Amino acid sequence: MNLSRKISYLESITSSPREFLFYNISAYRISQAIGVVTRLGIPTFLKKSPKTLLELAELCETDTSNLGRLMYCMVNLGYFDLDENEKFRLNQISELLSEDSENSLAAYAIQSTFDWCWNPWVHLYSVVK
Repeated sequence: MNLSRKISYLESITSSPREFLFYNISAYRISQAIGVVTRLGIPTFLKKSPKTLLELAELCETDTSNLGRLMYCMVNLGYFDLDENEKFRLNQISELLSEDSENSLAAYAIQSTFDWCWNPWVHLYSVVK
């Protein structure tokens, strides 16, 4: 996936108030997916070299099918690239999730998906009410 396709995706979610709102309502799912791939170390593995789904599943000690659903979703959303050899690659966005990248957001991505960070938001309605 090239950068122009990612920009088109971003433009599509901000093309109307409805699309913008829909995207933001769904954003917690994307945050969780970002945190999971980062906790599994996938961006750091891919920084070394592109990997197939099977290679990633072995490195992460995860179920190939479940990891595949997650990774193809992340490619679809523009967070990773998939090359002609069916190998996952970092792009400008996922590069920031590698632990050893300059300006890495890996720790923040992981921390943001821990229960102690999520649980207060789960109860926001009760607190406000």
